[in-house]
Amino acid sequence: GMILWDTAANLLQSQNDTRFNKATAKKNFQEHWLDAKFHLQGDLHIARFVFRKDDAMYSLLQLNGNFSKDFDTWYQHTKKFYFGLRNKPELQAAVASKGLTPDRIEQGIERLAQLEADRRATQAHKGSSSDSRTQRNEAFQALKRWMIKFRTVARVAFDEQPNLLASLGIPTP
Repeated sequence: GMILWDTAANLLQSQNDTRFNKATAKKNFQEHWLDAKFHLQGDLHIARFVFRKDDAMYSLLQLNGNFSKDFDTWYQHTKKFYFGLRNKPELQAAVASKGLTPDRIEQGIERLAQLEADRRATQAHKGSSSDSRTQRNEAFQALKRWMIKFRTVARVAFDEQPNLLASLGIPTP
């Protein structure tokens, strides 16, 4: 019984730790995404200004409209924007004079890499949180089954000594 109790208590602590790590990973992801969005907005503003009369560049860099609020779509859109600028030196030269330097483009790409790492970490923690919750629940179910058997045996063993049952915390029928 004590082994089952210790196992359940340890798994409960482990599940709490895993849940905390999952929340921390999600918070880091959201903070880095917000930072990346802010960085992107300034870069988009410059690119839209520089290429305002060039429909081909507008299309190539996907400067039309708003970027999606869905992460996957936003990520792909942003990736095309930064890599489109990085892979075309003539575009870099056009935007560099307005503040969108090659270093700033690389910072945008680094932010995307950080976001991808954060997203993988979030997904990993989500899976481990689910696994630890399942293990915790199984441990508590095993402890509960043991306690049912223990109470039954104790009631039979101490049938004529209700004070001993009470000291064990088992109500008498």
